[in-house]
Amino acid sequence: MQRQSPITKLFPPTGYLGTDRPSSEEKNGGIRKPMSKMRLNLE
Repeated sequence: MQRQSPITKLFPPTGYLGTDRPSSEEKNGGIRKPMSKMRLNLE
């Protein structure tokens, strides 16, 4: 088994951007957008 990094625990596996993004951005007023950019940079 691979040891999960803290980032992997915080964020669900890929597919997150495609599914959650539109609704979450509307709810959170665009908070998701900078977070997903950060996540991509970390990966």
